[in-house]
Amino acid sequence: MMSMKMSEEIQEMINENVVHLATTSNDGRPNVVPIGAIRTISDSELLIVDVLFDKTKKNLLENPHVAIAVEVLGKESPSAYQLKGQAQIFTSGEV
Repeated sequence: MMSMKMSEEIQEMINENVVHLATTSNDGRPNVVPIGAIRTISDSELLIVDVLFDKTKKNLLENPHVAIAVEVLGKESPSAYQLKGQAQIFTSGEV
């Protein structure tokens, strides 16, 4: 699977705005949650801090495929992006 690189503009949008994370269960039921505790840690990786993500965590254990959406409205030229990828759950260790 080819890894896409996030531009500096996309990384800045993610680091400065609420992002929506979409997951699905094995039976295809979607779940979307707003994420405020998210940061880019490279041009192809994001770090999301788990805060009461019971359904999200369950979905990720069943199906690691995710999508995030971030948008900035109210600028001269509004922007929005959707990124797709796979998630991994870490419970300890260095970030």
